[in-house]
Amino acid sequence: MNRIFIPTIVILIQFLHVIQLPAQNRAPSVYLDYKDYYDGDIIMNTLRVAEPSPLYTYYNAMCFGGGVDGGGYCGMQNAPEGHNFIFSLWDPSSVHEAICADYVGAGTEIANFGGEGTGLRSINYKVNWLPNQWYTFVTRVWNLNDHSYYGFWIFDHTKNNWNHLVTMNYPVRNLKFVSRTSAFIEDWMGNGQNVREIHRKNGWKRKIDSQWFAFNQATISRISPDAGCVNFIENYDGGVISNEYFFIKSGGLNTQSLNNISGTTINITNNGKDPDFKYCEINNLILKRNIDSLELHWDVNSSKSPQYSYTIELYNNSSFSGTPITSYTEIKPHARQAKIKISNSLSGTFYLKMFINDIFDIRSNYLTNVITENYNVNTNVDVSVTPNPASNILFVTGLNEIAKISIFDLNGNLLYGKESDNYQIDISNYQVGIYIVKIETANWIVTKKFIKQ
Repeated sequence: MNRIFIPTIVILIQFLHVIQLPAQNRAPSVYLDYKDYYDGDIIMNTLRVAEPSPLYTYYNAMCFGGGVDGGGYCGMQNAPEGHNFIFSLWDPSSVHEAICADYVGAGTEIANFGGEGTGLRSINYKVNWLPNQWYTFVTRVWNLNDHSYYGFWIFDHTKNNWNHLVTMNYPVRNLKFVSRTSAFIEDWMGNGQNVREIHRKNGWKRKIDSQWFAFNQATISRISPDAGCVNFIENYDGGVISNEYFFIKSGGLNTQSLNNISGTTINITNNGKDPDFKYCEINNLILKRNIDSLELHWDVNSSKSPQYSYTIELYNNSSFSGTPITSYTEIKPHARQAKIKISNSLSGTFYLKMFINDIFDIRSNYLTNVITENYNVNTNVDVSVTPNPASNILFVTGLNEIAKISIFDLNGNLLYGKESDNYQIDISNYQVGIYIVKIETANWIVTKKFIKQ
């Protein structure tokens, strides 16, 4: 396997420390190489750190794409600042554009790194991890606007909740996870006298045909020779426990494998056909109707698989049958609100349906709402706004009764609202553009557009 990204992927934020580490006292770096010889769009792995966990240890969950565009890694670290989750991508070699963050989760810090290649790194101490507890790491790649986007999520099995930590915008299109996936354990400071151990299970790759491939087989490898590990180079172990999970162990004064196990292939049994997580759930939909748009706010159940995209549909019947009047879908895992344009001629009662798809492409429940407000109840009312275009004063003509007049911009923001029989409105301070006038009486409602010049 191509080892371009080893022997030290390490904590890139700590790279200078590696240069200064005590000579020959690091615990050896030990790898598991999985057998996923397929391109895919999702990779995932489930990890548990055995207690005690010494400082300066990197428990890598997944390495992918070493030496090619879209290569990166994720895992968890025991650093002096605390327990963190890390996700990083190396800069592309095919273009000279920078990676940027499309979304940064609460507590996540973003920074460029250098030293062992260059790229964009995210690190999160807020979410935290604890020894002896399981965490599932998921990363998915998708294509939008000729760029590839990499999302990164953590599921805490003890707290039963998901966290979306980061989405990175990678300036190369149509990327996939194209190489075999690896995982490793590493001492980046040089305290090899302390043993460190990690357990791994329920690893998967979703292939491009949407079939799931389980990480049931892996080869153990130890980096050797390694001058920084001379004093502890044989102090490592690995294998399978109870046919349930892989383990790898490194460092410690007494850690010894029964045989030189580097190069040994090990297996566990996983009879599942795909990852077993509760399907996503959307709730608490709040809807606001503006002149020519709908504003929606919603929540997603954090104990169930996280959002990947959302879909909004409008129907002219309460059974939601037939073709929607309009339909809008956006891939935006972190979105919890949306604003969609609707036709000004859309009147009468219509019906809204909304649902999400999760990161595994499972559709959620759907929520509905009835929209009855009508902005064109009587299109035969002979009311005009003049002049059009207008510069300073807008006149509303054709009224013979008190009316409420409101002016909105095209984003639905209310700029003027007043009920009176004075139909001259000062618009001299309005910016150049298109506006909507809503005119309401006790018997009818009409809307008109005008241009401010």
